[in-house]
Amino acid sequence: MKMSPYPVTLLLFMGLGLFSTLVSAQSSQPGVIPSKPPSTQPEVTLPEIGFEFEGSPTLNNAELTETTYTGDCPGVTVDRDSFKARFYSSQSPPGEGRRVVIKNITTGMGDPAPYTDRDYSKGRLSESTTTEFGTEHSSKKFRVVTGTNLLSYEVRERGLVLESGQFQSTFKRNTQQLVRNAQWYEAKVCANSAITTNVCADLRRQKQFRCPNGDILRREMLDSENSSIRTLISNQSNRVVRLRISNELYSLEPGERLRFRRSSTNSFSVYYNGDCADCKVAQSTFVAPGKRLQFVDRGKGASGNRVELVDYPTTGEIEEE
Repeated sequence: MKMSPYPVTLLLFMGLGLFSTLVSAQSSQPGVIPSKPPSTQPEVTLPEIGFEFEGSPTLNNAELTETTYTGDCPGVTVDRDSFKARFYSSQSPPGEGRRVVIKNITTGMGDPAPYTDRDYSKGRLSESTTTEFGTEHSSKKFRVVTGTNLLSYEVRERGLVLESGQFQSTFKRNTQQLVRNAQWYEAKVCANSAITTNVCADLRRQKQFRCPNGDILRREMLDSENSSIRTLISNQSNRVVRLRISNELYSLEPGERLRFRRSSTNSFSVYYNGDCADCKVAQSTFVAPGKRLQFVDRGKGASGNRVELVDYPTTGEIEEE
């Protein structure tokens, strides 16, 4: 048999060269990516930890709206609801006997650093805490600064630390300026300003220059002013009531009313036969001028039907006597 004129080693060298050329050409073709073996490492899910704010869809992000008012009714209001925070941890949920302690360790905070200790025993989140801007610790609110705050936390169960770590929360302050002016309103007020309108027997019309937040800048009476103040006592019990005011004696049948006036806003005593119809006019109560009061049944006593003098609130719209 006739042998090839090329040595075996030369043929092997030529074959390897051809294989390398083919591989190189294939890898240089556009869109061709060498395949990789499938990964056997599971995907790592990072825990979610931090503050959840009312009205905010994003964890650890809060916006505070601060409004400055000019005009007749100047002032500053803050939307505090947007800064109510509750702690959340996806790896250490609330449990019986648990609390969470959160401390603001941002550079520049006071000593001691602001902290809050909240109940973490039920539901999905901790007990709420209200945050506000500041650097010193407060026993009422958790202090933060504008921007990103570095916070440390410890989840404790009956004093034992179950989880600890750090997270960042961002606090943004939005400011706006609005004009707020007062307007004239007509209102009904009691002649004795110490008495609310629902138990007042002497209502009068008043013109008020009033701010939207309820502050009254000026008042003007529309009704003619009367120095004396009217008081009303009604007998809503089922028996006759005898009473004495100063040195005057009165007798009220069931359903009857007594109206009288006094020139002072000082309280006075009303004496009446509270334990029975035939008892002495010995029971007493203090009454503020301008009030609506009523005698009501209080059941059977040792000597007969008992009555008591109490407030007589209006029902529905304010009644005018």
